[in-house]
Amino acid sequence: MKKLIVTIVLSGLISSSLLGQFFIIPIILPYGNYAPIYQCPTSSSLAKEYIQKGIEKHETNIEASIVYFKAAIAEDSLFCDAYYNLIICLNNSQNYDSALKYVDLAIKINPSKYWVRKTKGLLFMIKNDYESSSKYFAKQIEIQPEDPLWFYYHAISLIELEKFDSARKSAISMEYLLTKADNIYAHSLGLYLQARIKYKQQDFNKALIVFNQIYDDYKNEALYNYYYGVCNLKQDIPNEKKARKHIKKALRKGYTKFDPEIIKNLKI
Repeated sequence: MKKLIVTIVLSGLISSSLLGQFFIIPIILPYGNYAPIYQCPTSSSLAKEYIQKGIEKHETNIEASIVYFKAAIAEDSLFCDAYYNLIICLNNSQNYDSALKYVDLAIKINPSKYWVRKTKGLLFMIKNDYESSSKYFAKQIEIQPEDPLWFYYHAISLIELEKFDSARKSAISMEYLLTKADNIYAHSLGLYLQARIKYKQQDFNKALIVFNQIYDDYKNEALYNYYYGVCNLKQDIPNEKKARKHIKKALRKGYTKFDPEIIKNLKI
């Protein structure tokens, strides 16, 4: 999978695929589809068999995958990896409410599991329920205030709610924690959030200036390319050629939350 843009030193990012360019994500990219994984801390041979069959069916018949993963859970209700794979498939098939239900069940089984806690907030984001995601990530910050990823997603949620002052505070906290952990991307990720604020404020000229400063760090990431392309299109002197190039790159990399009018106007 693509390189990990921000390596969170404290407890790692999430593990390997999910929810919108989500597990082993470059931290800026919580959207898209990923494939399930096969890890089996279960004593049930039948549950293992169901997991394997579910993974085999994932690419060709996601509904069958869902059935197999649910069967694995029925065989071993404490089998966390079965929940993991089921949630992936429910997300990929856009059954977000069902995915949230199983995330809650997984949290009850293992409330300390890092990926489960991340997943719940990201599902709210994928549903565009930023009110819920902002409250959820604020709660996680209270529980684990040394984890910069909580601040990152909290900032993104607040940006989408147009609560820019609060978003800036979370962005500053995130950058401070990453800098404290000697993370080389601390400053560029802080700039990314600044650009996102300008983008949401529709100040595309200033957003583009900041996006240009971090181009080398994020030029291969789908979400960055989409925003970069839109800024090139909507700046005072539009650059349609550059906009088309980067938006097409975002789509090739699996970005799906695009404005259909932009796609239509650029004839992509």
